[in-house]
Amino acid sequence: MSCVLFMLYIWDLEARLQNRGVGFQVRTARWSWNMREKTYFDIPGLLFADDLVLMARNHNDMAKLLEVTTEYGNRNKLTFNPEKSAVVIYSPHDVGRKKTLTIQGQVIPVAKNYKYLGVTLSDSRNYLNAQEEAWMKGATSALHAMHATSLWGFNRFEISRVQWKATAVPKLTYANSVLVRSANLRDTLDRAQRKAGKWALGIPGSKVSNEFVEGELGWSSFEARDAQSKLRYFERVRSMPENRWPKAILRMMELTQKETKAYQETERLRAKYECSDIRLQFDQEGRPLSNIFNKKIKERIRETQEAMWRDNMLLKTSLTTYAKGKKTRGVTSFTYDNSKGSALLALARANMLPTRAHKMYPGTDKTCPR
Repeated sequence: MSCVLFMLYIWDLEARLQNRGVGFQVRTARWSWNMREKTYFDIPGLLFADDLVLMARNHNDMAKLLEVTTEYGNRNKLTFNPEKSAVVIYSPHDVGRKKTLTIQGQVIPVAKNYKYLGVTLSDSRNYLNAQEEAWMKGATSALHAMHATSLWGFNRFEISRVQWKATAVPKLTYANSVLVRSANLRDTLDRAQRKAGKWALGIPGSKVSNEFVEGELGWSSFEARDAQSKLRYFERVRSMPENRWPKAILRMMELTQKETKAYQETERLRAKYECSDIRLQFDQEGRPLSNIFNKKIKERIRETQEAMWRDNMLLKTSLTTYAKGKKTRGVTSFTYDNSKGSALLALARANMLPTRAHKMYPGTDKTCPR
C-alpha cells in the first residue's frame, strides 16, 4: 500500500488524537483577563504514512495518547510493533524506571536514541548529538565512495565533481532547513568537501589554499547551503494560513519572545549573506510567488559568496597571480584529467609547485607528460 493510500486509510487518527486534548502546547495569546479563555492548543504528534510520533508533557498524557492509538489499531485491525518503537525522554522523571508505557498490551522500550524520518533524535542536552555523529560518518563514507568510483571512471575530475554534488551533498544536507549543525560539524563537512576537491584536481596530499580549491570547483560551503534552505523554509512558513501548525509555532515564538535555534540561525545567516531586503511577494490573488523569491535568494547568496571568496583570496600572497586571472568561482572551459601534467598544472596555478625537487633528486624528470 502506498503512503498516500495508507494516509487516507487512517485519516481520522489525527482527529482522534487531537480531541484527546493533550500534547505539546502551542500558545496562541500572550495573556488574557478571561481565565476561562484557552490561550493555547495541543499538538499530540506527527504522522507521515505509517510513521507516527506522539508528544506529551508527562507520563499520564502519553498514556492517554497511546490508549487512543491502541483503540484505533484494534478497531481497524492495525498492529503496532513495540520492537520498532521507543520512548525517548527529554526531561528527567520516573518514566522508564518505575512506570512503563504500553501499546496494544505490549511494553514500549525506553531508548536514548531513535531515528524518525531519517533524523536520529537523542535524549541528551543537544538532541542532535547522535545525528551529528551520523553526518560525520556520512562525510567520510562519501569520500571513500567517491575515491572508489573515480579510480575506475573515465575522468577523475569530472567523475569526482559530479559524484560529490549528486550523492554526497544531498545526503549531508538532508533536513538542513530545520536542523542546526554545530560549528564543529560544519567545519568538518567543509574539510571533507575540500578533500573531495583536491582529489578531483589530482592533488590530494597538497597543502594548497582553500580559496584555490573553491575557485576551481565552484562549490558552495555548507553554511551557504544551510542559508538558502532555511531562508526559503521560514519565508514559506510565514506565507501559510494562521491555522497551520508551522505558522502557529512561529506566532508562538513572537508571543513568548523565545526563538528556536533554527530561527536564530536563519536570522544570523540572513544578515551574513545580506538577504534582509528580500521578502516573499504575492500576486493579485494572494498566492505567494515562491519561485521568484527562491531565485533572488539563490542569486544573492551566490553574489555574497563570490565577494567573500575574492576578499579572502586577496589576503593570500600565494594566490596573487591566480587572483589576477580568476574572476569567478567554478569550472572554466579547461578541465583537469588523470595525467601527471594536469596535477602539476593545478599546483602551479595554486603557486605550490615543488620547483626545488630536482635539487634533492637530480634524476627527476622536469617535463610534464600528458
